Amino acid sequence: MRVPFCCAGLLLVSVGLAQVGQYHSPIESTVSLDPMEQEILDWINTVRAGRGVPPLTVEGGYVQVLRRYSALLANQRTAEAVNKDILRALFWQQGLSDYKIVPTSLMAEGSTKRLLIQLKSMLVHAFDQRLLDPQYNVAAFGIKLREDDLKGAFSLMERKTVLAPFPAQVEAGRSYHLEGTFGPGYGGPILYVTSPLGTVVKLDGKHRGEQFFFDFTFPRETGRYSLEVLVRGTKGPTVANLFPVFQGVDPDYGKENAELEVDEDFDCDPTVCERTLLGWVNTYRAQYKLSLLERDAKMDLIARGHSIDMQRNKFFGHQSPTTGNVGDRTKAQGVAFLKVTENLGKDTSLGKGFLGLLESPGHRMNLLDREVSRIGVGVAGGKGQLKFLTLNFLLPGKGGAPGEVLSAFSSKLESLRRSSGVPALKRDDRLEEVAREHSGFMLAEASVSSQLKTHPPLTDRLRQRTLRVRKLSVLVGKTKTPESMLTSEKLKSAEFDTLGLGVVEDPAEKGMYWVTMILAKL
Repeated sequence: MRVPFCCAGLLLVSVGLAQVGQYHSPIESTVSLDPMEQEILDWINTVRAGRGVPPLTVEGGYVQVLRRYSALLANQRTAEAVNKDILRALFWQQGLSDYKIVPTSLMAEGSTKRLLIQLKSMLVHAFDQRLLDPQYNVAAFGIKLREDDLKGAFSLMERKTVLAPFPAQVEAGRSYHLEGTFGPGYGGPILYVTSPLGTVVKLDGKHRGEQFFFDFTFPRETGRYSLEVLVRGTKGPTVANLFPVFQGVDPDYGKENAELEVDEDFDCDPTVCERTLLGWVNTYRAQYKLSLLERDAKMDLIARGHSIDMQRNKFFGHQSPTTGNVGDRTKAQGVAFLKVTENLGKDTSLGKGFLGLLESPGHRMNLLDREVSRIGVGVAGGKGQLKFLTLNFLLPGKGGAPGEVLSAFSSKLESLRRSSGVPALKRDDRLEEVAREHSGFMLAEASVSSQLKTHPPLTDRLRQRTLRVRKLSVLVGKTKTPESMLTSEKLKSAEFDTLGLGVVEDPAEKGMYWVTMILAKL
């Protein structure tokens, strides 16, 4: 069942005092725009249509929030940046949880014709190409017009999922069911739940077609919990929804007290920004009595390169059109690893960009990962510019597969399947990650086996990455010539369509490789 988002209960009087309600209530979401709002929307959608981009939709819940926010601006004499904390709290009070929201304030004076010209100019200046970006699919206006004086706000939203109703207040020990529908091009649901104590639990969702769901129980701690839904898109994992729920306390949608003193308006050049970020990360870890991360020169190059790639090629995501995912980028630099994760941020202020990571359960989990020991930090964008932040967290491996070994192995496998009359195997980054991880685990245990004694079963690790595998076969070995493992008849089977390959060199025996091949039908 596809459920539309909208409002939940009455609008509330103040941020921080909330009515008990629920998120994502399926009620009427249409709204009447005033003539000026309608003209601006028609203008945007005409331009989008000329570029072959689907039109923006307008929904009642969002418009009510923006109109309420505009009322707060009624007595302002000068234009100020939108206070995202207040706006986010208003959205939550209204039962809305879409994560990607980009607002701007509007302020102008003059005749109706002059106001329209000014509004169009302000929107082009504030959003540039984002007005034409098909990922942004929902818009909202909140305009207050008094004679020739206009004040208000406009926002673009990127909707990736549609969630079914979920309560704002929950009970300990009770089972809850969160379900939703993927937007076009998304899949692989993950839920992160942050407790009032700051601990983060990761839950992998189940899905059937466009539908996905999670079943979970809240622990005994009373207070505010944060729920964050991630989905996989063409640019890798991305946050779709973020919202708080409350157990044993009255709802308070105001900003949580920061655990780290960070200047929200801190601005800097990239070199200073990188040093500052490293200090903030280690200070944050120290508060949780975790080891400090050692800065790694190669990981810095990887992180900085990805930030520059995003800035130059005008995208924001873990999956680069040219360098792949963080695992691909790390391998390309010849860095051996058992685990590598990545946090990304984007803001004109370094402080706000970092605080945004702290507010996200999934990013907090990476920041507070007990296993990692090294970090790469990269920032693109100078003072006064939009900054792209990349943090890469590394658990080093004991050896690494030279690129030529993997390249030669893959080439011979492709030739083998072609000569057998079967299609080449696709490569999946999640299978690759599990295969590399397993080869490292075999090296650590000095055991050639698909079932290791001191590490989780390989099938469990596949499920954790939300892989739906219909058929699976695992080939493992320790050899100086990985190509010698190409004798298995399973490699010629048309029953498998996807490969995950992990090769790790033994540091104690140069030229000896631990190999894991995961053959799957997805």
